[in-house]
Amino acid sequence: MGVLAHLYPPSLVDSVLKDCNAREERVRDLPHRLVVYFVLACALFMDRGYRLVWDSINVSLWKSLPRSSEDLDVGSSSVTGPALTKARQRLGKDPLEELFRRTANPLAEEGGPGFIGDLRVVSFDGKTLPVPDSRLNREHFSSQSHKETAGYPSVRVVSLVESGTHATIDARIGPASTSEQKLVDDMIPSLKQGMLCLADRSFPSIDRFLRAMETRAQLAWRVRNDWILPVVDVLEQGKSYMSVLVDPKKKHNYARRQIQRKRTGNLPSDYDPKELVGTPIRVVEAWVDKPREYPTSDNKKDWHGASGELIRIITTVDPEILTAEEVVALYAQRWEHETAFSYLGPSLVGKDRILRSQSPDMVYQEMWALLLVYNAVCTTMKSVAELHNADPDRASFKTAAVHIRNHLGADSRGDFSPSSQGRQAP
Repeated sequence: MGVLAHLYPPSLVDSVLKDCNAREERVRDLPHRLVVYFVLACALFMDRGYRLVWDSINVSLWKSLPRSSEDLDVGSSSVTGPALTKARQRLGKDPLEELFRRTANPLAEEGGPGFIGDLRVVSFDGKTLPVPDSRLNREHFSSQSHKETAGYPSVRVVSLVESGTHATIDARIGPASTSEQKLVDDMIPSLKQGMLCLADRSFPSIDRFLRAMETRAQLAWRVRNDWILPVVDVLEQGKSYMSVLVDPKKKHNYARRQIQRKRTGNLPSDYDPKELVGTPIRVVEAWVDKPREYPTSDNKKDWHGASGELIRIITTVDPEILTAEEVVALYAQRWEHETAFSYLGPSLVGKDRILRSQSPDMVYQEMWALLLVYNAVCTTMKSVAELHNADPDRASFKTAAVHIRNHLGADSRGDFSPSSQGRQAP
């Protein structure tokens, strides 16, 4: 059973089923323990139907499981697609989510790839995936204004990812109509001391940033350029400066009165710094050049000159630990999260492919299974990289996924159909 059995052993699956009240009261041809592994296999073989997934699983997948009365004589010849669908529905989404919560942990070792000094670099980001356009999915995953319009409904996943290994540490799933910010709010407690968290400008709010600071994790979040960040003290010869985050709940402090009077980040020269009521924060600003694109008449892209944009990063990291240049360079690692989503989407689900589930509960179950398999592939990549003393970034996600699939596939299926006669209930 390979990586899946190592990461998600039957004893752990049984414990999860028990805690989720998903243990069965009678013996079935498809007990829940086996259905958990079947759902994981479906996440590995997104291009195959239920019966092809079932028939592609190696005999050793089931033989490697500790045999018990509820696992006896499970055959393939009598298993149909509708039976597998009903088995998934009986299992529900909770066991897969709980299995993810128990096993989703950072993979990088201290001092290795993905660390800046003694800080583990992580990031927040979100992605949507299309789901089948069934009536139930449309009602649940589409916004009220788009329920009758064209296009597939979408499920949104927001995750906390370790930059060095791309492993998912935490995740939240919801309809596309649920904002990324709302899903991130539920994951703030997953930040821990010793982490350095990156986030794009769509995530920060003052309240969210202050809540993240309470976890004692270090933060480097990009903010919109319209944020009011008054200069309190200049650092690093003007490369960064100290400012304050004005608590939005404190409506009568000096800084807020100035903001209301004049929408500018520069306070009057006669202001009293003692009246700046807020949380001290370091601000790094940098101008980032980027090419300007002009389409030509033959629809090919020509590049003429360059344009750029001002990026503003608020951070809790001291200048003695990370200089302004290092903060800006570090922020580029946030794009490792985009790489992680390319693994989850085009590489694992498949390019231009939608999920298979026709109801919301099954969509959530399928998404948790995808995240579990995704982490299994990341673990394989890290193990291979360690063997060659290389960075996990040098390992191929597609190759690692194929390796896991090949260890689940089988050409000989004769041993997969034992007789069901003589089975006894516990």
